[in-house]
Amino acid sequence: MQKYNYNMRKKRKTNKKMNKMYREAITGILPDEIAEKILDDNDFSLDVAKVAKKRQVSVLQSARKRSNKLLTRELKEFYNENGFEV
Repeated sequence: MQKYNYNMRKKRKTNKKMNKMYREAITGILPDEIAEKILDDNDFSLDVAKVAKKRQVSVLQSARKRSNKLLTRELKEFYNENGFEV
């Protein structure tokens, strides 16, 4: 029987942090300008949800967190069509 290694928890947290940094380096962080537009404009957030194939509530929560889940290739094209620079 193996002993539980208490350092594994610490290691996982570090890996999560590194993964987040890696993701942000590739996709970036959602710009405040786009996040505020999503949060303020109901029609725009609905259009983003349609393009992302997600619920509008999920899009609003991601915008509050400034999540990079709203920076997929399809959404970047959508933002560019609507006059945002991503």
